[in-house]
Amino acid sequence: MPTLPTSPRRRVVMIVIAAAAVVTAGGLWAATLIKSPAQVAADAAPPPPSVLTAPVENRVVSQTLTARGEVVIASTFTANTPPAAGQPGMITKIPAGPGTEVEAGGQVLELSGRPVFVLAGATPSYRDLAVGVAGDDVAQLQRGLASLGLGSGADKAGTYGAGTASAVDRFYKRLGYPVLTSGDPGAVKAAADAVEQKKREAAADPAAKPALAAAEQELKRLRAENVAKVPAGEVVFVSQLPATVSAVGGVVGQVAKDPVLTLAVGTPVVRAKLPVSQRAKVAAGMTARIVDADGKAHDAKVTDVGAPVQPEPGAGNASAEAPYVPVTLTPAEALNPSAVSQQVQVALTVDGTAGPVLAVPAAAIFARADGGRYVQVHENGATRTVSVVAGKVGDGFVEITPQPADALAAGTPVVIGTAEAAPATQGQGPGQG
Repeated sequence: MPTLPTSPRRRVVMIVIAAAAVVTAGGLWAATLIKSPAQVAADAAPPPPSVLTAPVENRVVSQTLTARGEVVIASTFTANTPPAAGQPGMITKIPAGPGTEVEAGGQVLELSGRPVFVLAGATPSYRDLAVGVAGDDVAQLQRGLASLGLGSGADKAGTYGAGTASAVDRFYKRLGYPVLTSGDPGAVKAAADAVEQKKREAAADPAAKPALAAAEQELKRLRAENVAKVPAGEVVFVSQLPATVSAVGGVVGQVAKDPVLTLAVGTPVVRAKLPVSQRAKVAAGMTARIVDADGKAHDAKVTDVGAPVQPEPGAGNASAEAPYVPVTLTPAEALNPSAVSQQVQVALTVDGTAGPVLAVPAAAIFARADGGRYVQVHENGATRTVSVVAGKVGDGFVEITPQPADALAAGTPVVIGTAEAAPATQGQGPGQG
């Protein structure tokens, strides 16, 4: 079909209609961009905060005090030169240097070529132990030798006789040293020579036999006296063994100085310093936790709480350390002696509940004008308030008793605060930036 010509008037009408359509579309698009001031403010406002909750827990509530501590030996034993031994000798050997653990019968020093060894005992070494000597020091010598398998025969406990002398002789042979004797070896030799002379005389003249018998009796007496002894300077009686050598009184080639020997006795313990204000909270028997330099944790108990100490000012008029209470803690499992002098972290459990109780974070509890304590439970988008009675407080938690008792249970979510949501970031349009 042929196309009909369009009149000028018709073309004008169509142009107007098209322009109106464009304007209408532009208006609709502009309407999406134009907002009222109230809408702009609403869009710029931050989103409502979200509620933070934490579950009610069934746990032990206790307060923990923390402090720095040092590993030390429970006690120290020092051995000086016994009065009977005179001046200490030259150090010729150190078989057990500092840090060495020694058992009963162990040699710790060699002074002027003679051994110094340790045995268990409470009575210090103060005299030579030889035939005819009796006392507690003899008894602990006998016990020490018996622990090494060297019995004292028929000797009475505490009396040094031939049986004890025999045990001493065998012990020194184990150490590899000649035993010293209590008598005069020269006198014994002279008596033995006299017996031989009397024997020759008696052979020639029977009248000399009584003289021979007397000489033989004297030799027997001298030999009985000239038996193994333990010089005062060669045995160190220690209250508890094993012990660890802490120091010796010099080096090889020097004359030993007192104390000749220092021993660390007993298992290592931890000494900590607590502020005086915490004194009433700590008592012997409390449980504790010790974390050593390697990060390993050890269970421990408080075994002693000392009196407050006021340190003296330091050198150069430096201010004194703050007053403190010394606390001794004993690990459940003995620490290695090598840990002595190491710094550790100590955590003391004080003022706690006897067992697990209902507890909430401290931030969950709030007070009202009526003086009561409350928590808010937030479940399924709804919030309700529960009255509670607060109990023990510790480590960020509070023991609670709900009112009524069944109003809360372990796992119930309680409000501990709110979190502001991050504002929305508006994107940049084309050509912006």
